[in-house]
Amino acid sequence: MSSLSSPYGSNGVVGRRVGLAALACLGIIGATGIIGLTAGPAAGAAEPATAAAPHLTNTVAPAITAQPMNQSVIVGDSATFTAAASGTPTPSVQWLVSTDGGHMFNTIPDATTDTLIVAGTTFAQDRNQYQALFTNIQGTALTSPATLTVTTAPKGHGYWLVASDGGVFSFGDAGFYGSAGGLHLNEPIVGMAATPDRHGYWLVASDGGIFAFGDAGFFGSTGNLHLNQPIVGITATSDGLGYWLVASDGGIFAFGDATFYGSAGSLHLNKPIVGMTSDLNNLGYWLVASDGGVFSFGNDLFHGSAGALHLNQPVVRMAFSNNPLGMPSSVANDEAGYWLVASDGGIFNFGTASFFGSTGNLHLNKPIVGMAAVSDAKGYWLVASDGGVFNFGDAGFYGSAGGLHLNQPIVGMAAT
Repeated sequence: MSSLSSPYGSNGVVGRRVGLAALACLGIIGATGIIGLTAGPAAGAAEPATAAAPHLTNTVAPAITAQPMNQSVIVGDSATFTAAASGTPTPSVQWLVSTDGGHMFNTIPDATTDTLIVAGTTFAQDRNQYQALFTNIQGTALTSPATLTVTTAPKGHGYWLVASDGGVFSFGDAGFYGSAGGLHLNEPIVGMAATPDRHGYWLVASDGGIFAFGDAGFFGSTGNLHLNQPIVGITATSDGLGYWLVASDGGIFAFGDATFYGSAGSLHLNKPIVGMTSDLNNLGYWLVASDGGVFSFGNDLFHGSAGALHLNQPVVRMAFSNNPLGMPSSVANDEAGYWLVASDGGIFNFGTASFFGSTGNLHLNKPIVGMAAVSDAKGYWLVASDGGVFNFGDAGFYGSAGGLHLNQPIVGMAAT
């Protein structure tokens, strides 16, 4: 009779081979392999120290918990977008921007926190779209795009007048930030321009000397240059970080972030240049001559001129008209226009600029020397050299220097 082998060894340890299927049934092995099985000690060996069980962490893909909201700010102010997402491990974030209406988004350098601050907004950023991309090892999540709207500062309730000696007169909600009236000027003041937030302004002299007041920055001048012809006007960029000067021969001088798009300096002009204006996207400018001829540069389109008309009096200034809905940017240049004003107060409107009245049929004590438009393009002011102010359309009357004794004549104006 054959003997049966004992299933146990001398130390009592199971000696038969146990299959992987059995280990799986005991919960010692997972689908991908053994996770808890260790060899026992040899006979008579000390029991080894028990190792801590590994800590397993569940991972979760990002999920958006807070979408960025649309923002509307006044040009020059900051816009803040905030987004949030859950996930394990904590997702990283990268902000993206689209400048073409959402067709393509590009990463914004160093924009890697839940909050994106767009500082010092410009009209070029109007209608930009922003979204945040959250990422961890399990995947990604993208927020909905949020739109930035950049608007002009609330204005239209005041204006400044400037005299040739640099004296400044403020009316309505226009604040007084200083003047050059007490300074010795090498050459007379010929024009002024306001900053985007209307908390400052620049004065320019005929030699191109610049005088900055309030929050207006100084970005350079032609005061130390030899000019072929005198400066006759100034126009500021929409973000307030630069300006253009124009000379009577059509020469253009760009400072700060103002871009040079060309000039009439090399052209034969029938009459001298007397003024200029720019669109709110800073992509070009227009010049006007005293015979009403208009010269356009950059992306600013030519909408017409009075160059072929018989004028009773010469043109002295021009003003920009934005599109009829009053939206300052993200509009095509063919939705813009401009006004020309003559020294008798006659108004010539082109493009989308509407006619709201003139002083062409009035007897004026002194000639018109300046013009400013309301931001909604539905009105304008004219100013005479004696400080008399004439308002048309929705432009309100807030006072004048017509009843004051002026040391020197008024030469220009700017509106809030």
